[in-house]
Amino acid sequence: MYVVNGAIYIADCTWLLNKRIFRSRETLAYVMPRERSIDIDDEIDLLLVESLIKSGIL
Repeated sequence: MYVVNGAIYIADCTWLLNKRIFRSRETLAYVMPRERSIDIDDEIDLLLVESLIKSGIL
């Protein structure tokens, strides 16, 4: 299962103005490795990632 993570959105300005949405039948997916798709929403998430980086896991 894949979930949109919001990390990358690339669109031609004219296309986006016409469609007014990012996702359509023309949209392509980019599958990101899990270690490059860490969701940081709050301070706890940030502290966790900092700890993983310091420990060498990331």
